[in-house]
Amino acid sequence: MYHLFVASMNRDFFLIFALDGVVNLWQLQARGSTANCLSSTECVSVKQRRWPEDIAWHPHGNSLFSVFSADGGDSQVAVLDLNSRKERSHVNFLDDKPHVKGIINNIMFMPWEDTSRRTDYSHQVESKCMNVVTNPCGFNLFMVQTGTVGKQLRLFDYRVRQLEVHAFGWEQETSESQSALIDQAWSPDGLYITSGSADPVIHIFYIRYNAKKPSQSIKAHQKRVFKALWHRTFPLLISISSDLNIGLHKIYHISSSALSAFSV
Repeated sequence: MYHLFVASMNRDFFLIFALDGVVNLWQLQARGSTANCLSSTECVSVKQRRWPEDIAWHPHGNSLFSVFSADGGDSQVAVLDLNSRKERSHVNFLDDKPHVKGIINNIMFMPWEDTSRRTDYSHQVESKCMNVVTNPCGFNLFMVQTGTVGKQLRLFDYRVRQLEVHAFGWEQETSESQSALIDQAWSPDGLYITSGSADPVIHIFYIRYNAKKPSQSIKAHQKRVFKALWHRTFPLLISISSDLNIGLHKIYHISSSALSAFSV
C-alpha cells in the first residue's frame, strides 16, 4: 500500500489506495477505535492502466483528484466524484495535460484562493526533494522532505528568503534510501509533524524545538511506514505500511501512546 489520506468533508472518513489502483473509502467508528470499508473504486489510467501516484481532496470535500504519469500520452489527472451513485461512471479523466514527461508525484490544493502563476520564491538544497507540505495554521511555513539522512525534513518560511529555519531528522537502521513513498504530515495545530520511515517507526517532531532527533518515535508496524496522518478532531494518528496493516494510534500526550492495528 502506498498512500493514506483523511477526508476533509467529514471527520469520520479516510481514503486509501494501493498498487492495484483501487481507491477504498473507510469510515472510522467508536471515535477511532476501529474502521469499516464502505466502498472500493478502480481508478487506473486509461491507456497504461497505471495506479495513482498521489491523491488530494478538493477543498469542497465532495471529490478526489488523482495524478498519474505524463509519459506515453496517458491521462494525467482523474476526478472521483464521491456524490455520484453510479457504480462505474463517476471517475472522470481530464483532457488537459499540465506536464510534458515523467511521473507526477504530488498534487495539492493551495490554502489560498488567489493562485498567482508568478514564481515568488525559489530555494535549492543539496539533495533531492520528494515532497512539500504547507503548515495548516501558518501558510508562510512549509516543510520539505529531502533525501539527506539525519536532515530528512527542512522547515522554511516564505518571509525569510534563502534561509532554512529548522532541520529535523533521524538515523535509519536500514540501509534503504529515503523514498518519495515515505511521506510527512502536519498536526491540525501546525506544531507537530509526523513522518513515516524505512524502519517500522512513526517519527513525531515538535517544530518549535530544533532537535537532531524526533520528540517521539512510535514502533507501529512490522515493515516500513509510508505515512501517518493526524485526525482533525480526535487524538488519533492513522498510518499505512507495507506490512498491509492500517494503524490507529490514540495519542493523548506526545510522550505516550496507545496503539491498535487491523489487517486489510
